[in-house]
Amino acid sequence: MMTSLSAITWGFLCVFTVALAGLFFTTRIDAAAAKKRKEFRRNKALERFNNPESFDEPIESPEEYAVLREQLGDLAKNSELEQKAVALIKEYEAKLDLMEFIKLHQDLSREKSND
Repeated sequence: MMTSLSAITWGFLCVFTVALAGLFFTTRIDAAAAKKRKEFRRNKALERFNNPESFDEPIESPEEYAVLREQLGDLAKNSELEQKAVALIKEYEAKLDLMEFIKLHQDLSREKSND
């Protein structure tokens, strides 16, 4: 025998369903916005490295690093730009290694202080 649900139970069920649907749709909207921002940063990086003077400035973002790595094959035609690009990539990778080393050192320091 099946009993009907009380009004309070129906109310909670409706609120839960609406909250779950809202969470789903806001997550989708946030993901779409993040994808748009990433695409914008990538386009900005592509635009930056279309200008030969920009090879004198250091890489500032992961998107610029990725774009420059992708363009290395195309830069083989101009050896001077290719050398500058390789130097920028090595400099950025060294900076990433240093940041990773500092983070590891900080984590080890925290572990020692917690013991």
